[in-house]
Amino acid sequence: MKYTADSTEAVQAHSNLGLLLVDLNDLKGAKEQFTAALQINPDKQNSLLGRGIVEFRQGDLDAAASDLSRAAKIAPLAQADFWLGRALEDKGQAQAAAAAYEAALQLAPGMVEAQQRLSATRGGH
Repeated sequence: MKYTADSTEAVQAHSNLGLLLVDLNDLKGAKEQFTAALQINPDKQNSLLGRGIVEFRQGDLDAAASDLSRAAKIAPLAQADFWLGRALEDKGQAQAAAAAYEAALQLAPGMVEAQQRLSATRGGH
């Protein structure tokens, strides 16, 4: 699919509004905006990341893991790997979560939260 300037701008507008709504703690509205962006461009990494974080915060761990995994596959992104780890950890998949945290740390060695979560997942077993 070829994206026009208008569709690219629309995707960015939906993503930006989604981020603003996350900041306002309007998770339902944020998810709607990220979903609207993804309907235009299903491979928009930031929209997948945003929606995945919202889904995680809403407790929809399967959807979060799916979106965050897709975001991480599009291009290396420490944030996607970190939040994927969080979703997998909450699903009880400690080994997979540890692998996601390790991937985040490969990209961002100074990511303290990822190091802490990795230690926690390893310490639990």
